[in-house]
Amino acid sequence: MAEAPPPTTAVEICNLALARLGQTIQVTDIVTPVGKPAILCSQFYPVVRRKLLRGPRVFNFAKERAQITVDATVTPAFGFASAFRLPNDHLRFLTLGDIDEKDPRLTGLYQIRGRHIFTDETDADDTLNLSYIKDVTTVGLWDALFVDLCYLELAKALAGPLTLKSSLVKDLDAELRDIRLEAGAVSGQENPPIRITRSSWIASRRMGGNFRDPTKHSI
Repeated sequence: MAEAPPPTTAVEICNLALARLGQTIQVTDIVTPVGKPAILCSQFYPVVRRKLLRGPRVFNFAKERAQITVDATVTPAFGFASAFRLPNDHLRFLTLGDIDEKDPRLTGLYQIRGRHIFTDETDADDTLNLSYIKDVTTVGLWDALFVDLCYLELAKALAGPLTLKSSLVKDLDAELRDIRLEAGAVSGQENPPIRITRSSWIASRRMGGNFRDPTKHSI
């Protein structure tokens, strides 16, 4: 018997969650849902997906880069010179330019306010290079471990309203702990060693100066 292909749609993720709960019914549409299971899936699925993508584990398939421009309609009241509109699919900030996301000095260079990032660090064209986690809605692009996390988390969310069995939630928590550990280990193996970028504009800011050479340290 040939093995089933990996899920490629949100509906398939929902049906995996329902199957894990022992539900025999399958849903066919969560955009215009009909029936309790489909309605619940349409409510919980996008919440679970975004929660997992925004969570502490960074999945490489969800990393994105973008060059964004100054939003001339928004001016920070104080602290920073420029505001940039975040991409529509932005879920979580990672880093500016080539600065390592784990560099402790990064946090002083920006603030997130709503759908904008405030910063002083722009290049000569008032653009900003941004790395971030995007809301990947195309299931076929997901990592296999993320598929497991998503349908199990969704099953956990659906367990109460669909089954009323608290024991199921405990079982799912145990499964999720194992998957989370595996996902964290794999993510750590795939990411290269940390490189701390020591650029002259960072050093200048730490000394209280305003030096910035956009031709060499463009972000």
